[in-house]
Amino acid sequence: MNRYITNLGKYGNIGSLNYSAMKAGILGPTRTMAEEWGPEGIRVNAIYPGFVPTELTGDVPEGPLEMLADMTPLNRLGTPEDIAGVAVFLASDLAKFVTGEGINVDGGLRGKAPAAFTLYDNKYRRLTAAQMRQLGIT
Repeated sequence: MNRYITNLGKYGNIGSLNYSAMKAGILGPTRTMAEEWGPEGIRVNAIYPGFVPTELTGDVPEGPLEMLADMTPLNRLGTPEDIAGVAVFLASDLAKFVTGEGINVDGGLRGKAPAAFTLYDNKYRRLTAAQMRQLGIT
């Protein structure tokens, strides 16, 4: 059994308490199920995908997408195939001794990008110093 949760569940993000808490709530049960179901030969793992352009993110302008790619050590955004490859690995016998883990599939980003977005307004314009002070960001 594999679960797919975003990095916000592992790293959090300013302004995303409810979303981060919901996503973080997956890893505990993943580890508990791994403990409980392991004796039956059932492995349970979670996948933490980074940003992957999909139909749901189709409205994100090119500027923020380029920024995300630049922030990623692999200098690109993820693809559905990147996530699928890890899922196939976890489902295969190559991962027969892996259980109770949360695996990042984010090109090395490690949750850095969501925090960077807090410095942009809803049109992805960089916030001014005055706007950041007004929001309590120092």
